[in-house]
Amino acid sequence: MKVIYSFIAVLLLTGVSNAAYLVPSKLDASHADAREKAFIPWSTPEEGAVYWKKLSSSNVPIYKELKDGNLGRDIYIPNPGIGYWVLGGLSEKALWKTQDEKLKIGDELVSASVYKDRNGDVTYWALWAPQDKSHLLKDKMREFGITPASVEFTFQDKLRMFSYDLAPYTAVGVFATLILTVLLLLTALFIIRGACRHSCTDNSSQN
Repeated sequence: MKVIYSFIAVLLLTGVSNAAYLVPSKLDASHADAREKAFIPWSTPEEGAVYWKKLSSSNVPIYKELKDGNLGRDIYIPNPGIGYWVLGGLSEKALWKTQDEKLKIGDELVSASVYKDRNGDVTYWALWAPQDKSHLLKDKMREFGITPASVEFTFQDKLRMFSYDLAPYTAVGVFATLILTVLLLLTALFIIRGACRHSCTDNSSQN
């Protein structure tokens, strides 16, 4: 029993000590030419907003680059028919808050970029899409040599995702647990009663 308790303690301590961390999208140098042809021109935030307004209704931005702290450019691809959520200029806190919210509704992080400005401040750009359709974007990203982003989950994160998956079955699970508990209790009482009878019979035989 002590071994079991020690194992559980190790798991809990591991989950507490290690925070989830972001693995940003990576670029394959062998596909640089394909990316250069697909990028929109380097743009100020205002110019980028014009491209967004023009393209976002029928296209998805699958990757973003920034330079000089102000200029940015994106690679847009035709939307394969999925909903998506993209945010830029995120702080680390805002990134993880959004990630947690998206996780709850079945969305998955697809692409992410990390930038540090001249003052050393770090900001994030990220794209999410429904988990069951995110492969449609990831496959296209790989054609441009862009590795999809990912999040390495902690022990608690994995438990939380497991609880989300079980949520629709919670009531059934509780009821089944109660039934099993009652059956185990009745079985234990039956065994104890049988043992008592056996003991009483043995005592009578000795007398």
